[in-house]
Amino acid sequence: MINSPFLRTEVDFVCNLFTTVYSRSFSEIPPHSINSINADYSINTLVSYADLGDYLPFLSLAEVDANYIHSQLLASRDLFRQSPRIDGSIQYPLRPLVNHHSPIEKFIRRIFNTSLAFSYSDFLFGTILLYDQSKCTDYLDLSLEIASYVLSTFSAEHQGISYCEPSSKAGPFTIDSNNDFFSELMCELYRQSADPKYLDYATQILEPSLKTDIYTDYGWVPCITQTSNRLDSIIYSRMRRKYVLAKNNVAFANSLIQLYATTSRSEYRDHFYKWFSSQQELRHRCGYTPFSFNLGEEAQASQNLKNYALIDTLHYAYIVFKDPLLLDFALNVYDETYTWLDKETGVLPEQPNGAISFFDSNTDFSVSMLKLYSITKDPSLLSRAASLIQSTATLHRSHLGYLSRVHLNGSLSHPHISTRYTALFLKALLSLRLLEQDDFDGFMQLIPFLRDR
Repeated sequence: MINSPFLRTEVDFVCNLFTTVYSRSFSEIPPHSINSINADYSINTLVSYADLGDYLPFLSLAEVDANYIHSQLLASRDLFRQSPRIDGSIQYPLRPLVNHHSPIEKFIRRIFNTSLAFSYSDFLFGTILLYDQSKCTDYLDLSLEIASYVLSTFSAEHQGISYCEPSSKAGPFTIDSNNDFFSELMCELYRQSADPKYLDYATQILEPSLKTDIYTDYGWVPCITQTSNRLDSIIYSRMRRKYVLAKNNVAFANSLIQLYATTSRSEYRDHFYKWFSSQQELRHRCGYTPFSFNLGEEAQASQNLKNYALIDTLHYAYIVFKDPLLLDFALNVYDETYTWLDKETGVLPEQPNGAISFFDSNTDFSVSMLKLYSITKDPSLLSRAASLIQSTATLHRSHLGYLSRVHLNGSLSHPHISTRYTALFLKALLSLRLLEQDDFDGFMQLIPFLRDR
């Protein structure tokens, strides 16, 4: 088991980075990323406020100076009000050209630059979490501002949330199931504000996924659930038949659970169980938990450590429905994935027999293990999670944070440090500290913060 000095040291390390290194003053927004070799800081409009949900709630949980937390909130709010549009994103069909750093990347970014609705989701989620924790109305007010902007910019009546900023309300209007997450967030805003319009939005946002032929026939949802014209139907033809577990399918499932928990309407429970059955069938057909595949090509499905997202969704569903079948399935996915563990480093690669450790996925998988432990009380889950957390910190730690990717042979994969991944490691550290103290009530209060959406 991890000793408390390690946990205390790592928590202090992360908190001090944000308050004294990443931010030279309490109102300075942290950089998006850092080069660990030359300490070069990268700041872009995305981190100016969109990443707030990935760092500020966890620093608040770690009891960082409240003045820092509130100053960051005010700075993010001011930036959002000055320039709310988050640009710099590329739509699906052109992403391979950008990801491979082709010579025409700058041209593509200049000509096809767009704003994606999903870029605002963590920002909104963060302010919702902070209001729940502090009850400071500044957070609720900002949440309502963000929601208003998203709905006015990306939404049309009865059409859900557009994947990217549409050229007009008449279209093109392409809907990505990633944005089903906004349905869950609207349920949270309904709970916090008691304004019934947010519950109406929550139901409308989910409709495109529920109406797809793929959901009707197979029980899961494709990446793109709706297009408004023939050209987009052709451009996104593969994405309209593509399964991706995270974030698309789990966003859909989590919103169904949240809508049921909010409304007690049986139709949402029934929809969730239809989706759950599809996940059982897919795992049986593939012989493992599939992460992505194209319809009809399940035999070539990919595997990825991000299948912790399925464990998290099943854990959330178990809390709501109290169905042991959900817990059993989550444990099976855990057992399957834990066999990937690299014995030399003690971390999990991104794929079975992979050569790269991705820091954020190891963080989230360890949190998933702790969630399962909180229900089963199986001591092996706690000890394994503790070991994974310590091994992950050891392998990825640098003086400026945690390296995003490292070769399992110990060589540096890339000097990139994501500041938000460094902050998100607090999820694992704080969760482990509570459970090693047998503070299960405290851990359950932490659950809303641990949702990786």
